[in-house]
Amino acid sequence: IIYGNEKQLKTLEIGREISFETNNFNKNDLFYNTTPNSKLFSNDLKYTAIVQFDDISFKDIDRTFAESVRDNVKERLNLSLTKDNAELAYSALFGDKTLLDEEHETAFRLSGVAHLLAVSGLHVGIIVITLQFILKPIKHKKWLSFSIIAAILMFYMYLCDFSTSIIRAVIMSIILLISKILNEEYDTYNSICIAGIVIFFINPL
Repeated sequence: IIYGNEKQLKTLEIGREISFETNNFNKNDLFYNTTPNSKLFSNDLKYTAIVQFDDISFKDIDRTFAESVRDNVKERLNLSLTKDNAELAYSALFGDKTLLDEEHETAFRLSGVAHLLAVSGLHVGIIVITLQFILKPIKHKKWLSFSIIAAILMFYMYLCDFSTSIIRAVIMSIILLISKILNEEYDTYNSICIAGIVIFFINPL
């Protein structure tokens, strides 16, 4: 929690890295004792520090365009939804589970719907179906419609930081769309093999 005047607080943009020194912590579960003379911070722990604006220093960082877009989406979600729902929506949109607390992540895993938090075929399928509905007026211009959908999928893949699951889903979706344009039968096994070969060349490990 940072205290300062309105002008100062406006400079606190999402994505800026700050450093500070303070003894004013919310110490609930902040640390645990391993020996009488040592204290270690717990992993994945959320805690609160209270500091004055004048006591912080900024470290300018170069953000990529994708990071700027994700930060903007995160900010809008936080303004529109409750904290928990905003974190969940952000995780589902970009496959980034860093905002989710362990309790929610465990609940998703135990309920068998953890795949909703990993951007993959489900997300890409929703995007493709939505775009096909929007592009209905130009459905007779098949290659134009395909180019628009493919470009948007590529951009979404970039926003998701080219995770393996999104690369696979996008490649398979593009092959499916091409097969429909050429009136050819779509073969899942060939499609996933092509995706695997492409991913192998991008990152063999």
